[in-house]
Amino acid sequence: MRLLEHAHIVSVLGCYQEGEGTKQHHFHVLMFPVGDEDLGTFLEDSYDSSEGSPHPKWVEAWFSCLASALAYMHLRNVHHEDIKPKNIIHQGSNILFTDFSSSRKFESGQETSTANPARASRLFAAPEALPTGEGNVLRHGSKTDIFSLGLVFMEMLTILSGEQIDELHDAIHVCYPDFDDNWENRQYHRVVDFFESWFASTSVSSLYEICVRPMLLKDRRERPSADAVLKLLHTQLPACQCIEEPTSLLGAGYYTYSNDNYGYSYTGTESVSSRSRSRSRSRMDAGTAERYREGQRQSKLPLKLNLILSNTPRKPIRLFHT
Repeated sequence: MRLLEHAHIVSVLGCYQEGEGTKQHHFHVLMFPVGDEDLGTFLEDSYDSSEGSPHPKWVEAWFSCLASALAYMHLRNVHHEDIKPKNIIHQGSNILFTDFSSSRKFESGQETSTANPARASRLFAAPEALPTGEGNVLRHGSKTDIFSLGLVFMEMLTILSGEQIDELHDAIHVCYPDFDDNWENRQYHRVVDFFESWFASTSVSSLYEICVRPMLLKDRRERPSADAVLKLLHTQLPACQCIEEPTSLLGAGYYTYSNDNYGYSYTGTESVSSRSRSRSRSRMDAGTAERYREGQRQSKLPLKLNLILSNTPRKPIRLFHT
């Protein structure tokens, strides 16, 4: 994660361990900023669709924000491997990927797939990321992240269409009675064909067909890259305004899309030579940063924690245990 600097990816301030050599050995990662809540809680409990609420505009903007962050991760040779609403937080109108405990860096040449087992949670996992009936895990890679993000987008579209997540699950259960029978059956990838009818005749049907449906193709080789997803989103929604160059991963060009065969192609001149990226993510002020670095030099954990926590508004920084 220290390799990643993006407006929609949490920053690592530091890490430490305690209880080394004991059964209570924990490793902690200090991340910034602190979110108001995770995306799952926001969609299920906090979303306000009433007139005058900013929430619908927030959610519409978050599509491009999250796609740009994922494209940036993949450019930096990082797979998240556990994309789901609970691993995305928001701080007001800002949205950020978090909880990279399952992420890993991959080598050049492995961008498409690897043979290592995926760690994605079952509900939002791609079909290739889960064991087969024989217990084998198929190959997976960056396109696995695409599938999982597509499912996150599907839930976001459900809310924008005026429905609730509980209502979505109830409708799925009518068509697939065993969907909620046990945790092994509760997998969105098993019911992808349902989503077309779910969004038909809604205000978000074209957004689903053009941008999200290609992300949910069962054959990972046919799914668009994160860059392609970002370009498709730009045909339907405003570009992310949180970074200076939201489409800096690709230069001039555009993607075309066909509903008949889910085809998409890149047209134009690709250029990645200019990679100026915004440093607009939240930061500590200079004085706090210097005191933090001094705490690091002195290797005094209580000092580091006190300095960080004393400058964090409202809530303590989240601690992640492994």
